[in-house]
Amino acid sequence: MSDADPVWRLVRGDELLAELVVTDADFPWLNARVRPAAGFAGVRPLFDDELRRLEDLDEEPEQWEAAYRSIREVVRLLAPDGRAVAEFLLHIEGENAWWRWSDEPFPEGKKSRNSLARICRDEERLLRSRAPWPCRSTSASVGAVRPLWSGR
Repeated sequence: MSDADPVWRLVRGDELLAELVVTDADFPWLNARVRPAAGFAGVRPLFDDELRRLEDLDEEPEQWEAAYRSIREVVRLLAPDGRAVAEFLLHIEGENAWWRWSDEPFPEGKKSRNSLARICRDEERLLRSRAPWPCRSTSASVGAVRPLWSGR
């Protein structure tokens, strides 16, 4: 992708935390390079904790849900046109981000309580079928760690 790549924004209230410059798309996931702003240091530990808990998703889904809920309570994701998306599942590791999003809120209620956990669990199973966990690959062309689904 080029310098004119779409830029998503991660915000807390009106404060810009990071710009997410899209580098690749593999529906339904987007991949990006994270350009952190000053306030991002305050939320980075939330993303680090979420990734740690993601590794134990099958054994302890409630722990991952609590970690991800902590992220969602603090930040919003803005699309390139500036509108906040209703729902998103965002992971950040180092300078790399990957997420999926929806303009519609996820359904609420007991039946859908684990919607995000199910999405993560399904994605983890797909990734495990492709390579050993943790499922990251190095892109030789840019020397960056990327999720396997980035297609590189």
